[in-house]
Amino acid sequence: MAEKSIAEILNSVCAIRKEPAHIRESLVQEIAQTLNDQRSVPFFRIVVLKFNGHEDVIFKCLGLTKETAELSVVKKSRGAIFTHLIKKEAQKLNIHL
Repeated sequence: MAEKSIAEILNSVCAIRKEPAHIRESLVQEIAQTLNDQRSVPFFRIVVLKFNGHEDVIFKCLGLTKETAELSVVKKSRGAIFTHLIKKEAQKLNIHL
């Protein structure tokens, strides 16, 4: 049996939860665009899938990422900052990324 891609899994979960896959994918693309990080799209898909019902946390982390990047005190990329923040929030919510 062939392994499913992340997109196929996302579509399956969205169908079960009665959520259109295009809504989830638009959030993934919004994250990638905000962070200017297209190569991390597979990770962002996992984040969106696992943070279902906690989208406010995703937006909080995006906002904090923008603020931190604008301060220019951190030499990390926006993607790295977001990943650090979202993993901390995942631990608080007992979400395994």
